[in-house]
Amino acid sequence: MANHQTVISYYIVLILVPFVWSSNTLTANHILSISSNRTMISPGNVFELGFFKLAGSNTKEDSERWYLGLWFYKASSKMKPLWVANRETPLYDSKGALKIYKSNLVIVNQSGNIIWSSSNAVVHSPPKTSSVVAEILSNGNFVLRYSDDNRGDSFLWESFDYPTDTLLPGSDSAKGVNRSLTSWISNNKPSIGIYSYALLSRNQEMFLLDAKSSPVYRRSFGLKDTLCTWQGILTASYI
Repeated sequence: MANHQTVISYYIVLILVPFVWSSNTLTANHILSISSNRTMISPGNVFELGFFKLAGSNTKEDSERWYLGLWFYKASSKMKPLWVANRETPLYDSKGALKIYKSNLVIVNQSGNIIWSSSNAVVHSPPKTSSVVAEILSNGNFVLRYSDDNRGDSFLWESFDYPTDTLLPGSDSAKGVNRSLTSWISNNKPSIGIYSYALLSRNQEMFLLDAKSSPVYRRSFGLKDTLCTWQGILTASYI
């Protein structure tokens, strides 16, 4: 009788333990939660993606903020993440999770409310029987795509189009929905800060802008770095 119960318990455990996704891919059937303490690791073990809290926060409220971000694999906790998804909408407890919902990436809180989403993902006509997966690539690009289509021009969404304050090698080949870099508001808070960095493709000039979109630094390709006085108007379409 005891052996029979042991066998039954063994099969129950097998049924309850979910299939674990590969280290760099998240499927629609699984979630990446804070409580699981799991991360996604790029091929070659260069980049790591997961939830984090910032050390050395000034207030108790700041120390309880959770973000989804990308950093170098096994980097020191003192090193700033390279990319942050929910920089303006942190989680305030450890019950949040990342999952795929209606062909979008979403971060949900303890109540199941969506606090961040890749809601502008471009949904193409899916291949037959294809599902949506999220994957971290070897170059650090976090992408949403159909499981049987890994062509770069068919990604539904990619983090390279939405950089934080760091531009990774190879990200210049992304489609460029938003190609400006924006500083953190402080070392302990990744919310949007007062400086941004933008490329004006019309005349191949790069500008460092302040909070009023006034350039404080300019570099033209092929020319030396220069400080400048702005001679025109920078519109939102360039940022």
